[in-house]
Amino acid sequence: MAAAEVWAESAQRAQAWSFRLPRCEERLALQILGFLRDRAPWLAVHGRQDWAVLVQADAFVHGFRSLRRETWPGPQVPAWLSAHDSQELDGTCPALFGPVWETPEKQGLLPACGISGLEEAAGRAPVVAIGGIYRAEQVQACREAGALGVAVLRAARRPEILQSL
Repeated sequence: MAAAEVWAESAQRAQAWSFRLPRCEERLALQILGFLRDRAPWLAVHGRQDWAVLVQADAFVHGFRSLRRETWPGPQVPAWLSAHDSQELDGTCPALFGPVWETPEKQGLLPACGISGLEEAAGRAPVVAIGGIYRAEQVQACREAGALGVAVLRAARRPEILQSL
């Protein structure tokens, strides 16, 4: 829980927070998620619709290989797609799209799409750019390509980078 408190403090300037599947038991994950919900300006939960519903998250992020939204059981929260190729976008929901630039989290898994790939995606659906974004110039390039905003991982862990955005 202490790590979540430190993270929340460093991410205060962000307009939205995202919670990905943690490496801990579910009970602790839900406790952390509740803590973040109380502090987040906007909160999305990746991969666990049930958790998103439990904490009344602002969005549930699913992958393009997930069950179709119309098959989801029970109450729902607004859906966002996690997409890596513009062909995955169907225009029915907004998406986290990337990686735009190379990033350690996706190295060897997914190639960077670059600004041209982001621009193509932004023409198909509302997108928030993600991946390898840690400088103000990159944020500006993403906005010029049509992204609604940017999502950062490393910058959220390093306040000096987030402050430069």
